[in-house]
Amino acid sequence: GNLFNLITFTSRAIPKISSITDIYPVADFYEREIMDLFGVEFEGHPKPRRFILPDNWPKNVYPLRKR
Repeated sequence: GNLFNLITFTSRAIPKISSITDIYPVADFYEREIMDLFGVEFEGHPKPRRFILPDNWPKNVYPLRKR
């Protein structure tokens, strides 16, 4: 198989980036994990719902985002 290491940057004020799930469906879980823990929005993601954090987790609180 192939191993990819993708590095990209986004704005801290508006953390949005295009989803790659249409090209690599396996990216679904990684993108949802990043959404939960860092608060980055993946535009075009087919299932942008919580993955790790519980449903009652406070909005706009991202445990791994630097302040």
